[in-house]
Amino acid sequence: MKVQIISNEKIKFGKEEGLYTVSSLAEPLALDDFDINIIDLNSESLWRYDGRVTNPHNIPSLINDIDDFKSIGLMISRSKNAAIIVIFPCNIMFKHYYHNQKYQEEIELKNCLLHVNAIISILTREIKPHTLYFENTVTEIEGAEYKASFNFDQASDPLTVSRKSGKITSYKAKDRVIFTTLKILESTEHALGFLRKCNLISDKEEYPQWLYEYYILDDKEQQDKIAESKTAIVSAENIINVAKEKLRENLEFKSILFTNGKHLCESIFIIIEQILAVDLSNFKDTNKEDFLIQFDDGLEFIGEIKGVTSNITSAHVSQLEVHYQNRLDELGEEKANKTVKALLIMNPFRTKPINERDPVNENQINLALRNKSLIIETKILLDIYEKFTSGELSPDKCKEMFRDEEGLLKLEIISKYLKSV
Repeated sequence: MKVQIISNEKIKFGKEEGLYTVSSLAEPLALDDFDINIIDLNSESLWRYDGRVTNPHNIPSLINDIDDFKSIGLMISRSKNAAIIVIFPCNIMFKHYYHNQKYQEEIELKNCLLHVNAIISILTREIKPHTLYFENTVTEIEGAEYKASFNFDQASDPLTVSRKSGKITSYKAKDRVIFTTLKILESTEHALGFLRKCNLISDKEEYPQWLYEYYILDDKEQQDKIAESKTAIVSAENIINVAKEKLRENLEFKSILFTNGKHLCESIFIIIEQILAVDLSNFKDTNKEDFLIQFDDGLEFIGEIKGVTSNITSAHVSQLEVHYQNRLDELGEEKANKTVKALLIMNPFRTKPINERDPVNENQINLALRNKSLIIETKILLDIYEKFTSGELSPDKCKEMFRDEEGLLKLEIISKYLKSV
């Protein structure tokens, strides 16, 4: 068991000193190089601030070694394996305003506990300590007495409480992180007793590896069960990971029911490329139509893609007609003989659940029929994509459906283009 004590004090345990590595707060060794790290904040030299305090309460909110706290705090947050014990200070004097070779001001820690907690929080980072209360107590562990000046107001997982009064003097703040107000570094016996109390060490002698490998009774049977179960776990985890990835992909497709703008266009492009067997990578958005799909047989689909929080309006259908007419003008100038069909792919009421969305108004459907264009809601486009992936719809049938249908595309219309699987 390797233990590092990080302290500004010269910690000595006599003949047991070699069991511990003592580092200063300014130069701690890597936490995960040790099984246990004890960070000692109970040093008088630590609670010093050379600057002058300007707040009305004349209480410093920093210490000289605050940068060391920040560094160690980062080390704690990045630690993966080591157990970490933070020893809170006793009621020592917090001295500040160093002038004329001495500190001009001082205050007992018990009289500025809010500031003490805030300073320690810089070291513990995201693990905020419970509120400290002043009260001199004694906690008994394995018959030894541990003194403390402070206790914690509450903890869901207390490790030690004071004798008689039952005040919380140690608790597990997070997995592998323990906060204590006890003076656990008074002696080797105090340190070891506390570590045993926290189940971080055991007096039981470790068994050699050969003992584990010497099989008797049903050892082999149990080992085989463990091996089989581990294999099953790995297999199950692989299945779960594949399923999670597929759900993530499905969510991207479902996003066309909620998104708008560029994200909506990108997701719809992926679907269109598959169901129509086309490549839209060369399409350039010139702030006119949102897509122009050209087929070798002279057919073109020109269209708009929009996500809105309202219903589809006549303005949306009319804007599509403008793109359609402009395309006809371009083809006329080129003397190109092509068939052009206008498609309006819309995500209306995009912030509402599907079952709470109003149907498309008849006025807009009639306008699309008059213009011989086709309105495709994104929920219908998802149904088409679902039929396509199941093999019930082919790219040719999707192309035929978009070319021949007008007005509003509905589920019953799609059914005409399905094939038996």
